[in-house]
Amino acid sequence: MLRFLWQKRVNFQGEVITTDMSSGNIAAVAERNIKENLNIKTFLLPSDNPLLGEKHNSYFDAIVTMATLHHFDNRKKATGERGRIQALHSFFQNLKKGGRLVIADPLHNTITQEYFDAIDNPTHCHPDGHPHDFFSENRLLQIVNKIGFRDVSLEISYVPWHFMDVDEAKHFMHTMHNAQCSQEESFEIARNILDFKKINGHYELGWELFFLVARK
Repeated sequence: MLRFLWQKRVNFQGEVITTDMSSGNIAAVAERNIKENLNIKTFLLPSDNPLLGEKHNSYFDAIVTMATLHHFDNRKKATGERGRIQALHSFFQNLKKGGRLVIADPLHNTITQEYFDAIDNPTHCHPDGHPHDFFSENRLLQIVNKIGFRDVSLEISYVPWHFMDVDEAKHFMHTMHNAQCSQEESFEIARNILDFKKINGHYELGWELFFLVARK
């Protein structure tokens, strides 16, 4: 959704480029481009190298990645930190001098990490589980500073999901990772870890992300 808000703010004085490894997601953006007369450029990236590459060196004023950084590595494939570090290097290279990097993602030792580890199996996260590791705050800051980013700030924020009722929450948590069990079973995991509760006429399910901002 954010890509569409950014494009409307940029209008035609600049450009928004969105990347994805899913052809379905790219097609959905293209369809909305036509319906709303937007001008978002899309790139379908190969799953083995989901980065824009050298042709975009020093090209962007800003690069934003939302809940995506952890997908560059996979502990079942024993990639360690290599994919995420490669991605951060690529972000640095692709930014103009003074360009801004914004990252939002789960962090180690948060309730989000605990939840993802609990669904690391095909029953609750189909078909491969959720086999992703997450940086600690110190490790992420160490890597970002070593790459050469400056003016680095990092904040861990509580950003709960909001729902109108219990059934909406159950449906969302069941479909978010294509769970193969019942809605009740998948929701029980979320309820126990993420502290589901009613607040001021709506329901909240806890969620934590870090927000990092840095400049080249």
